[in-house]
Amino acid sequence: MCILGCSSLAVKISFFSFGSHVIQHCLPLCLHIDYFVFQIYSCTHDGDVCLMDVEKEIFNAIYLCDYPAFSLCQAPDNATCLYFGEGNGQLKAFDERVGKVSSKWLLHHDSICSIDINPENPNMLATSSLDSTACLWDLRNMKLLKPESLKVVKHEHSVRSAYFSPSGSFLATTRFYFS
Repeated sequence: MCILGCSSLAVKISFFSFGSHVIQHCLPLCLHIDYFVFQIYSCTHDGDVCLMDVEKEIFNAIYLCDYPAFSLCQAPDNATCLYFGEGNGQLKAFDERVGKVSSKWLLHHDSICSIDINPENPNMLATSSLDSTACLWDLRNMKLLKPESLKVVKHEHSVRSAYFSPSGSFLATTRFYFS
């Protein structure tokens, strides 16, 4: 189990079976925890995509984005593939085996806030953005620089998250609302 608490520029990560560690490298915007190999991926407003090996207590930047990195998602069917969204609307696929971005696509006109892969169909990806849209994409057809989305859900304000239901049949979105 993991408890995350943010205070100033440090993140305290407490694992009940591992003790406590304080990481003073950066304040993560998004975390992905792999419980089987004890690694934590994070991305930051500075554009760092980082990997922490919990057993070795080492936290390293594995990629530096040109823009702030607001979201990330590990491919469920490929443990070495990490998707992350940048502040300019680009989605990048990072191949951990070679340490490089293998693909990139301009999907939105503004920052990508969330990335989620359908639990029943690993070829379907959802993104949300500050451009007020949530989109569905087919990873098999994303060969072009600017692929066509399967579906666009338009909101009045920024869409902060878009996540599939456990069955993969529904997509829940949240938006920022000014009252």
